Amino acid sequence: MGGGAAGSPRVTIGLPIYNGEQFLPQALESLLTQDFDDFEVVISDNASVDGTPELCAAYAARDPRIRYVRNERNLGSIPNFNRLVGLARGEYFKWAAHDDWCEPQFVRRAVEVLDADLVVVLCHAKATRVDEAGHTMVVDLDPLDVRSPDPAERFRQVLWSLRAIYAIYGVIRTEALRRTQLFRGHSGSDRILLAELSLLGQLYQLPDLLLYERETLSSRSNRRPSFFDTANKDRPPFKHWRLCSGHLAVVLRSRQLTPAQKAELAGSVLARYAIRDGRMMLADVKQAGHIVLAGDWR
Repeated sequence: MGGGAAGSPRVTIGLPIYNGEQFLPQALESLLTQDFDDFEVVISDNASVDGTPELCAAYAARDPRIRYVRNERNLGSIPNFNRLVGLARGEYFKWAAHDDWCEPQFVRRAVEVLDADLVVVLCHAKATRVDEAGHTMVVDLDPLDVRSPDPAERFRQVLWSLRAIYAIYGVIRTEALRRTQLFRGHSGSDRILLAELSLLGQLYQLPDLLLYERETLSSRSNRRPSFFDTANKDRPPFKHWRLCSGHLAVVLRSRQLTPAQKAELAGSVLARYAIRDGRMMLADVKQAGHIVLAGDWR
């Protein structure tokens, strides 16, 4: 398989990490043993204070496909994820979580789909959720195969049907990804990004179980807003309000939709959050009030 422009790799795999030495070797080995070899792995270390820096440096020293960069300070998880898109050289881009792993054919199978069909903007695979020890919890997580030719229908499907967000770890056209706003600095913004990508093209799901998504104690914890972006230190979460406004912004900014479609989808966004998450939006307001009274906004 040929390389990208001017000798650049066809695929960039971006791996954000913070204090992830426990699971990083398994994640990296699953990437380095892919049966598609025209890729680079870019690791962005968010100022880890455990053994992560030494581990990353050792891997980079023995495999030229790895680039290791380290932030001088912890920026929060979202800026670290987004930074990797700017560092990418590949035609295609894939985020990789430091505690997940994938089958050897994942990247090749996804690239084959993207090469064959320019309408597909993201190709991912079915996933299995495992616990911290790697034991199976859920086989074949909620599917997300979004291939309508109508961008409004694709957006509507993601808006109403999306549950598990593992599709964000698929292979994405880098050019399309750079046309989006990437991740917003709050919890759940991966849902907004998937909805935004659905307006740019189809989200294709491979029929095989090729991704293992690990659920760790930290992934189940109630993270403060500053975990996602350190700029959130003095801001209340308002998670569901931000999700609603983020989806609305995607619709209103889109060049793929007619004015009539924008009006219809804006109504769908408001209905979805009022119907499904109405109680949670009220809870956001109450939580913000408690935070203010307690003087604890971090």
